[in-house]
Amino acid sequence: MASQGEVVVEDPGAARHEPAAPAFDLFVVHDAADADFVRGYLLPALALPSRRVLLVDELTPDAALVAELARGVARSRSSIAVLSPAYLEHRWAVFGDQLPRYLSVDGVQVVPLQLTDGELPLRLESRVAFDFTERARWDIVAARLRQLLRTTAPGDGIGAAGQRAIAHWHAQDARRGLGMTYLERGRALLLDGHPLQALPYFVAARTEAIESPELRMLFAQAASYLPLVTLAGHGSSVRTATFSPDGRHVLTRSADHTARVWDASTGVAVGLPLAHHGSVADAAFSADGGRVVTASWDHTVRVWEAATGSPVTPPLEHWRAVVAAAFSADGTRVITVSNDGTPLVWNAATGRPLTLPLEAVDGDDAGELGPDDERDIIHAAAISPDGARLVTAVDKTAWIWNAATGARVTPPLAHRADIRAAVFSPDGTRVVTASNDGTARVWDAATGAPVTPPLEHRDDVGAAAFSPDGTRVVTASNDRTARVWDAVTGAPVTPPLRHDGVVHAAAFSPDGVRVVTASSDKTARVWDASTGTPVTLPLEQPGAVRTAVFSPDGARVVTASDDHMARIWDVAAGTPRATQLRHHGEVTTVAFSPDGAYVVTATGLGTAWIWNASTGTPAVPPLEHARSVDAAAFSADGRRVVTACGDHTARIWDAATGTQVAPPLMHRAAVTAAAFSADGTHVVTASGDHSARVWVASTGRPVTPPLVHRGSVSAAAFSPDGARVVTASWDQTARIWCAATGRPVGPPLEHYGFVHAVAFGPDGTRVVTASDDRTAQIWDAATGAPAAPPLAHDGEVHAAAFSPDGTRVVTASWDQTARIWDAATGRPVTLPLEHPGAVLAAAFSRDGTRVVTAGASAARIWDATTGALVTPPLEHHGRVRAAVFSPDGMRVATASEDNTARIWTLPLHMGSLEDWRVLARGSPFGVDIRACPEPPRRDRPTTCNAR
Repeated sequence: MASQGEVVVEDPGAARHEPAAPAFDLFVVHDAADADFVRGYLLPALALPSRRVLLVDELTPDAALVAELARGVARSRSSIAVLSPAYLEHRWAVFGDQLPRYLSVDGVQVVPLQLTDGELPLRLESRVAFDFTERARWDIVAARLRQLLRTTAPGDGIGAAGQRAIAHWHAQDARRGLGMTYLERGRALLLDGHPLQALPYFVAARTEAIESPELRMLFAQAASYLPLVTLAGHGSSVRTATFSPDGRHVLTRSADHTARVWDASTGVAVGLPLAHHGSVADAAFSADGGRVVTASWDHTVRVWEAATGSPVTPPLEHWRAVVAAAFSADGTRVITVSNDGTPLVWNAATGRPLTLPLEAVDGDDAGELGPDDERDIIHAAAISPDGARLVTAVDKTAWIWNAATGARVTPPLAHRADIRAAVFSPDGTRVVTASNDGTARVWDAATGAPVTPPLEHRDDVGAAAFSPDGTRVVTASNDRTARVWDAVTGAPVTPPLRHDGVVHAAAFSPDGVRVVTASSDKTARVWDASTGTPVTLPLEQPGAVRTAVFSPDGARVVTASDDHMARIWDVAAGTPRATQLRHHGEVTTVAFSPDGAYVVTATGLGTAWIWNASTGTPAVPPLEHARSVDAAAFSADGRRVVTACGDHTARIWDAATGTQVAPPLMHRAAVTAAAFSADGTHVVTASGDHSARVWVASTGRPVTPPLVHRGSVSAAAFSPDGARVVTASWDQTARIWCAATGRPVGPPLEHYGFVHAVAFGPDGTRVVTASDDRTAQIWDAATGAPAAPPLAHDGEVHAAAFSPDGTRVVTASWDQTARIWDAATGRPVTLPLEHPGAVLAAAFSRDGTRVVTAGASAARIWDATTGALVTPPLEHHGRVRAAVFSPDGMRVATASEDNTARIWTLPLHMGSLEDWRVLARGSPFGVDIRACPEPPRRDRPTTCNAR
């Protein structure tokens, strides 16, 4: 007999000889700290009758504890041990010590279940069959556990078949776990601005059998950032790339001693390489794009046919390396600048010099250069747009010349260190120079006088360029920034455009609206030239980016990189495409028609509009009210629209013509909400006159007496069958009414603050309300009793909606979060969906896989299972009041106080896995096991490979 406090361990093998039939289907051993999981989730998920379940907390811990545990196992078909840190620290842990023994006994089914992520004793870790450590996957794992428990007959034990089933499920679980690891790593990279790095992880996730709309959306976003074309064929760093004047070709120059012309659509090389015997220092198209001029360290300049690569003239020879060459605007001349100090002008057709060498300009020790000193002096040269003048830079000084006579036009343009670039303004009246003294300077091209104060950086300035209208200058510096300046005053126009490395180049778009920068941080970036905000995610490459320029139409950018490649990019990529619906006042609401072909919007200026959702054009004349229109909705067949207005009316309109189809639905105060019944025969309206009303949609005749509250009625909705109406009021209640008689159905649904929103569940058995009392509440629609605990926020709750299957609720709050809840238990399904400001609206997609939220100056799309962001924010320039999915889930419509509504396209990539693999080859990146968010778990592969 055991003494007091002694633990007696029975042989589990003895338990299998008890003749009695199992008294219970399941015995659950867990710590008290895990009771909420067991009682609140696990047992409901397993759907076993409560009388057939024995819980360990129904036992009395005493000296015979282990004996009772052994008898519990013996009296039950199956047993579950819920492993957690609390469990392992408690006296129940002695049962865990015996698990390996129980698992080795035929006829005894004990299932170890891991609840909390963390280290387990080795004797247990290898035995875990069901992994509940990730909340997002509980339902999947529970379904497998439920199937196992139901397919094992009483008395059979786990047996070989059960062991094989567990092993199979465990392997599938591990594979899915690995796939989810890849998906989350890819998502993190995408949302952190690394779409090409993310792409292989999405392929790897799908390879591990992850299939979901979320994954297809993420892949589509990442793939949209792939370069349109990759120009591969150089044998060394590509130093520059530029479009031809018509945008059909690209010219690259490389340290491999060649320049090349490429087809900008296909990436195929055009003609032969333009070969020199030394590095190519400069290359440019003629104005008509028919010829190319190249300058080389082999002391020559060459003019070529762009289409064939054939030479047009003999080599234009200097005594030393030629560092710059350019055509005149009319293409008849070529200017060249060499380290021999003799800029020359040549006939572009014959290759003959047109001028004597320009006056020699001595640099530091220029007369004493030896063969190995050619790179010691930095030179730059440019020709004015009208071809009348030249600017050249040697060491610390730039000079402006008369191109016809070779005479100097201005005094020297002096810096305190070597000049790296010199460029004329578009009208030729000014020159900007960039120097290693940390400044750029703007000069009068006629007098040489400074136009602005120095444009100061904190390190060498390597490049500068004028905007197309000449009003601004952009500079690029070793201080890891580019900067936009006013070209008249020298004042900064934007904050610094920051990179993580030296900025090698910067250029304006043809319309001057954007700037593109190229950096040693292996990215090019596109910026808004007025605000300095990024326009796209960084254009990532495996090597430092030397230059980046826009195409003539501004739709593309070509980059040149140290990885021997040039790439052409769509600079509108990545961000979901938006059709902008412009209004003359703030947009208060937006809704799709049932077929997704049209959108209705309402404004604070007294109009509603019906728009073609594909073209963004109005489909009918404006629907006119006298005051702010606060609600608008289509009927279920899409043939009518109802609007609610501050002019005390709601109105019903023909959606095809924009004409009213019934008299105005009159209240005595502003109408705050209006909605059709599911069959379209009736309309319910809510008003500040403390009432809601039900109307015949075809005639505008009232169906019931007013549905009266003691305060303004803020919202109203029909039940799915149209038999009831639910209303929300500032009198701190919601009420359910008979839609035919107007009589209350059940007691008021009471809150402690204004009730802002109300909705029926999809089956009509429940109602959800949202209130100023910082809660939403789910109610039984038949009894008026709460159907779940309050859904608590830290601020006023302004919106709430059921998922299409009724299993979840989403809420939106002024506490800067939206939250997704289990509609049965009231427990959070995900972490809070955090925003930078109050959240005003939230809605599920029709398939329930995503949630869209509106607030601050953007809408956001989230995975409804994990709570992870699915896209970058859908940004406006003002607060977003509403956001809804289209019926097919492929678009989102948003309404904003910036006087616009927008329709955003959210493509899902529907290709096969092999299609994805082919696309992913366009990314220069791969899957890195060292970057996985967690080490591979047991039974998971120890290597990562996306392809």
